[in-house]
Amino acid sequence: MNIVTGTGSVINGWYRGIMAKNYGTGDLEVTVYGEVTGEYGRGIYTSSYQGVDTFIKIGATGLAQGGVSGVYASSMEGREVVITNNGQVRNLSRKTDDLAVEVKDGAARIDNNGKLIGRITLDEYDDLLNNAGTWTVGSEIEDPNDDDEESTTFGAGEDTLNNRGILIAASKVDSDETTTINALETFNNAGAISLSDGQSGDVLEITGDVRFNGTGGRLEVDAALAEGGSADRLIVNGTASGVTKVSVKAVGAIGANSEGITVVEVNGDSTDGDFTLDEGSRNMGFFAWDMRRDVEDSDLFELYSTGLGVGAYEFAGGITATQDIWFQSVGTLLQRQADLRATIAATQVTPVADFVDPVAPTALGRALPGFWFKALGAYLERDVEENGITLDRRQTVFGGLAGLDVGMDLAGPGETMLFGIFGGYLASELKFKSTSTKWDYDGPSLGAYATYLNQAFYADLTVKADFLSIDIDADDLAPGSGKADANGFNIGGQIDTGYRIGLDHDLFVEPQASLALLHTEIDDVDDILGGAVDFDNETSVRGRLGARLGHEFTDSDARIYSSDVTASIWQEFNGSNGATILAPDFTATGISDDTIGTFGDVSVGFSVASPEGWSSFVRGSWQFAEDFDALSANAGVRYAW
Repeated sequence: MNIVTGTGSVINGWYRGIMAKNYGTGDLEVTVYGEVTGEYGRGIYTSSYQGVDTFIKIGATGLAQGGVSGVYASSMEGREVVITNNGQVRNLSRKTDDLAVEVKDGAARIDNNGKLIGRITLDEYDDLLNNAGTWTVGSEIEDPNDDDEESTTFGAGEDTLNNRGILIAASKVDSDETTTINALETFNNAGAISLSDGQSGDVLEITGDVRFNGTGGRLEVDAALAEGGSADRLIVNGTASGVTKVSVKAVGAIGANSEGITVVEVNGDSTDGDFTLDEGSRNMGFFAWDMRRDVEDSDLFELYSTGLGVGAYEFAGGITATQDIWFQSVGTLLQRQADLRATIAATQVTPVADFVDPVAPTALGRALPGFWFKALGAYLERDVEENGITLDRRQTVFGGLAGLDVGMDLAGPGETMLFGIFGGYLASELKFKSTSTKWDYDGPSLGAYATYLNQAFYADLTVKADFLSIDIDADDLAPGSGKADANGFNIGGQIDTGYRIGLDHDLFVEPQASLALLHTEIDDVDDILGGAVDFDNETSVRGRLGARLGHEFTDSDARIYSSDVTASIWQEFNGSNGATILAPDFTATGISDDTIGTFGDVSVGFSVASPEGWSSFVRGSWQFAEDFDALSANAGVRYAW
């Protein structure tokens, strides 16, 4: 007997959608590509009486549903019943604790590649369920000592569940659920078992002296991670083997817990490592977490906190990133002054050159006052480890600055002063690689600068302040409590000095030295990740030694072209930036982020200035050290009148 319904077909029966009874000697086959509904009974109902096999297939576009169950099949003499679901099988109620599939008097094989919603009941033969799709199941248990009619049961026989898809055993966000799978002998989980529905307290219990093998599989649970916390629980009444990765979703405030929160209970044999915490769950809230096996009663696999984790140490890294915003932007200002010196110098000849009298300055060298604008951008990578904790991160800095230059000649020959003020807006994004934590910075930047030129000698001084709004998003570490706002403040100054030595062919070399002093503050955060953060006020001191090799050329139209390469070594004298973590039931603890001590800096620049007062400039820079790289660029224009 062979029954087939087409795609788009709709069959709706008062009691049964399709009823097929086979009294012959051939196999019974029912294939559904449309919708089949039994309002008060079964969507598909089959019975075979002559010891033949039954094959039921729901195609990818098919749906079988009924008021009692979606599919019912019986086969005399224990013959095989094969149910292949590529579409949907469910109870008409769509409830996970109502029946979806019933098999009586036959050895069942169920291959679910689609959606199976609800309980199944099988008989006393050797049954097999292969789940490669999604099976969402619950239990109606009012009395734990009640019979199996309220739960999924595989019956007697040697029964096997192979899960390569997703088994969802908790889906009611407003109540704790206990789902039971009864009379199962073998459970091979290479897919996912999910108890995660947004609240802790759900239970999946597997009975039947089961052999649970979790090789290649995972378990997803919710957990209230704090002292006295709780979690969803998998109970295995039998033995456990293989390695199951446990993924934890934190619910509520997160605090330390050294006593342990049970996630898996094995009432039989198990070994250390049968259930391990996956990498994505090892940092939640401020703390690092792990899983251990407790064998005092049953074999309990517990979550516990091992101390502060990535979520805590990232806050110290946020201070370092705040400092980097200042350094990356102030560096472009000093580079711009280097590009400008050729146009404001009273002479471009060294005092050791063979001239009796100073060379008179050109008209272009007097091109002051002037207004300028520049855009800047930087990309930084740091690979950092603090106390065994990985803090690798990426940061971008963007902004625009504009300023006004004025100048004056002093009494001595070739002695000139340049003064300026500037302002602009900066934005930065900091991302930590091992988590999804992100810090967004933005705000105005204001400052002033001065340049002193005395023939071949120069000194540049810049003072700058950044007023930053900071949005911290660490919500993946603690959903609902991982976001906060703060204000950041940078104020500092940097002095650059150098001496220009003229060479043949319009070349010059310039030994240089710099000293920078920066003070950084971030407002304390009173409520994040279930606790608080007190940021230290930090002071950074950096020194630099370098050399600039350049070339200047003036064409017949009095345009000056300047290009150079600068190589430097920087030294940071502040070894680390720190903060203090405050959390319930946990001693206040300081954390730190090591700064980059010594790093190299190579930049390349080009500028052109016209006698009409217009000039433009562009520069790129690479800073580098072990586990640190920073690429930056800036470009702008200036007009003098």
